Amino acid sequence: MRLISSCLLVVLLGVPAAAHPDPARAVVAQGFARLARGDVQGALAAANQALKLNPKSAGAHDLRGNARLQQGDADGALDDGQQAEKLDPVDGTAMDLRSAARYAMRDYADAASQARRATQYRPQMVSAWLHLSQAGIAQGNYPPALEAAQRAAALGPRNVEPLVAVARCQAGLGDVSDALASCKKATGLNPKSPMPYAFAGLVEYNRGHWKAALSDYQTAARLSPRAPQFRLRVYLCQGRLNGLKQAMGDLQAFLPTSSPGWPQPVANYLAGQTDENALLKLADSLAEQAPARRCEAWFYIGSAALLHHDTIKATTAFQRAVRTAAMDSDAWSSAQAALKSELKSELKAELTPHS
Repeated sequence: MRLISSCLLVVLLGVPAAAHPDPARAVVAQGFARLARGDVQGALAAANQALKLNPKSAGAHDLRGNARLQQGDADGALDDGQQAEKLDPVDGTAMDLRSAARYAMRDYADAASQARRATQYRPQMVSAWLHLSQAGIAQGNYPPALEAAQRAAALGPRNVEPLVAVARCQAGLGDVSDALASCKKATGLNPKSPMPYAFAGLVEYNRGHWKAALSDYQTAARLSPRAPQFRLRVYLCQGRLNGLKQAMGDLQAFLPTSSPGWPQPVANYLAGQTDENALLKLADSLAEQAPARRCEAWFYIGSAALLHHDTIKATTAFQRAVRTAAMDSDAWSSAQAALKSELKSELKAELTPHS
């Protein structure tokens, strides 16, 4: 197994190390260290160097695939995963990479299949169980997704992400109190991680507890200032609690400091600096790399309409968000929650025959 170094074999077996150790192994390890620090270009350079040293290095393909995935190149990541599996067909690492790539491509059925194969070869691999759970969540298959997330959490007891996956499954099953308890447990493990605060904020937001949602989103935004999507939710919560005037003031202050990317045009729309057609057009242009953007666009259009007390427009926009079937998107769950709660009467009015 690649997990046991040649030096460790000497200690365990009392035999000399391999005469020709893999020259790429150390470079691959350095590359994964760079990737963990966010140095994607450095990781790619290390992967390419490792492949020059050893063209048959499965680990180098695995490293390059993970780096490509972080760049949004799911096709390239999938290709590397396939190459790695050909070179090492019994190591679940390649299957796990293929699962992550398929998930990014929104092929959730195959993502689940690849993750399940990975767990069979590497039953102790936390990421494989986590990817199996995430694929199940995206398909709305919450009971098996919960089982996989709980397995991941048991294998990685100091890892926050599996606990957040557990919370997502619990919320999907309607167990709100359990979901919030899982988030609280996750914040106890790592108070500096924004993930559990952000999901707790989503749970509170979806049930209309604006004050609690605001507090959680503000914490997530403080912990992750480079993730401006949390600031957008802060704006929506403040609009519900304090009215548009105060919320708009905070949003205007946020706009000059926000980083480029999808949240910026959303903030521009909420601030009235662009119209919904421009937002939808941009979402369509990003659909290939980020299919959930159209769902998010309709969600923010509906949310803005609600803040302006236009429930008819809000209902239509949220319905369109839900029809995108982007079940892995927070926007999808919030749009669905709004239709089931505060806009329920509006939907009944639509369905009532007029004399």
